[in-house]
Amino acid sequence: MRKTMYSAMKNLAEYIAGNESYDFETIWKEWSSKYKPLEETTKELKKMGESLCQIDKSDIKSVPERSYRETIKKMLKPEINKEEFFDGHVSDKDECCR
Repeated sequence: MRKTMYSAMKNLAEYIAGNESYDFETIWKEWSSKYKPLEETTKELKKMGESLCQIDKSDIKSVPERSYRETIKKMLKPEINKEEFFDGHVSDKDECCR
C-alpha cells in the first residue's frame, strides 16, 4: 500500500502540474476517472491535490525526484500541521508517509 500511495501522490501532482486548470474538482474528476485510485487513498490524495492547486504550477514541475515527498509536505497549506497530517490522518493500514 505504501508504494501505491506514493505512486498515486506523484502521479496526481504531475497531472496537476501539467493541467491548465486550477479548479481541483475538475482535475480530480478527470484524474480519478482515468487512474482509478484505491478508495482508501482518496481522502489523502484529495487533501494533497487541493493544496497543490493553490500554488504555482512551476513549483510542482521543478520538484526533483529524490526530494518529492518532502516537497509535497512543504507545499501543504500552512495551517495544516504537517506531522499531524501524515501521522494522524493516515489510517493504520495505509502507512503511506511514515
